[in-house]
Amino acid sequence: MTFAITKEQKDYAKVIAKQRNNEAFAHERHTAYDKQNAYNAHCQGALGEVIFADQYGLPRPQDIDYNEAKRMPGDVSGYEIKARVNDYIKHELWINCADVDNVPCKPVVLIKIDKDYETYRYLGWAWSDDIAQHKEVVKQVNQHGVEVYRLDAHLLTAIEYLPTEQAC
Repeated sequence: MTFAITKEQKDYAKVIAKQRNNEAFAHERHTAYDKQNAYNAHCQGALGEVIFADQYGLPRPQDIDYNEAKRMPGDVSGYEIKARVNDYIKHELWINCADVDNVPCKPVVLIKIDKDYETYRYLGWAWSDDIAQHKEVVKQVNQHGVEVYRLDAHLLTAIEYLPTEQAC
């Protein structure tokens, strides 16, 4: 099922993304992207969090600093949200190993945002502590030199079974 993205959701995500991008570059906690490409990646991530929060009636991401964000149990109320626009990974969950290894268990949700940024759909979810143990997971170093897990979206659990209580 495909859902619409509103202009207000996109505008809110841009505010959050700008804050994250400025914070990352001010404290040299940024990826291998240049500032504009990093901003685009922050926009995609923030938009995924906003549309998930809105759909499930959860608090939206706020304007917080890096240290506050690192103490949070997940992106949105304990859920880790991964949003993808890029076609080359549109049907895979890519997640930094550090986001799931040796951290408390949480649901990881994969959202596919369409290229026009007008619609999105859920590709599925998995418990964070199950990802590394999955028999079909691929561990690799991504283009930024970061270890990631890759798992094909068809191996994820359907979004209809996403728990509202996060108990592993």
